[in-house]
Amino acid sequence: MKITGTVLATTMPEESKTHGLTVCGAVYDHDNDRLVRIWPLPVAGKMFRRWNVLEMDASKSRRDHRRESYDLNCDGPRDAHKAITVKGVLPQPKRVDLLNKIGRPAWRAESMAAMSGAKMSLGLIRRPCTEIDIVVAGVEQEDAANAFTRDELGMSYRMRWQDGPGCPVEVQFNAWEIYRAYQNGMRLSDIRDRLRVGSPEHDVLIVLGNMNAVRTRYLAAAVFPLKAEGVGVPSLFSASA
Repeated sequence: MKITGTVLATTMPEESKTHGLTVCGAVYDHDNDRLVRIWPLPVAGKMFRRWNVLEMDASKSRRDHRRESYDLNCDGPRDAHKAITVKGVLPQPKRVDLLNKIGRPAWRAESMAAMSGAKMSLGLIRRPCTEIDIVVAGVEQEDAANAFTRDELGMSYRMRWQDGPGCPVEVQFNAWEIYRAYQNGMRLSDIRDRLRVGSPEHDVLIVLGNMNAVRTRYLAAAVFPLKAEGVGVPSLFSASA
């Protein structure tokens, strides 16, 4: 089947014996008004950049039974590129419209616990920036962000927030933007500033996906700062990162 969608979030890259260096993407499916998970998106060529509008030849995943999961119809890295056509980049005003749409209550869960209870494998929650924090390997000191391998990096950056009264949670912040920020030498304090951590004037939309092996465990794949009154603004990470 053909899926035409806008890339909203991608994970940190992982090496696949069959497909090479890949990411998994959360994509807004324009034709069916839904969020879907697409794998494998090849890192080579950067087709997966946020806000890219892609036409993808994909099928319901046979290895992953989560309802939002689809696999590209490909046998390797070269085939993966054949299964994707970049149709363009979503214009800035439409990005704001899309963030406003998926930021409304009908599109998001009240909490990560509510997502888990509803057996949602991919979705969004909204939280005030005063309730979130970003840490590295459970240690808040700036010098904690030192040399990690790519595999270690995916486990090292964490996001914390209050999932409800008296319910603090911490999940992996397994996002392509974090990977690129680390590669570019960005300090933890800079990442916090870009995500408006602690700002009373902003909320964040957090894109959450659960893990196929442990469905009750979630990771954060993207964060979109929004003005607290509900007006969407583009991601403060570069769309070309």
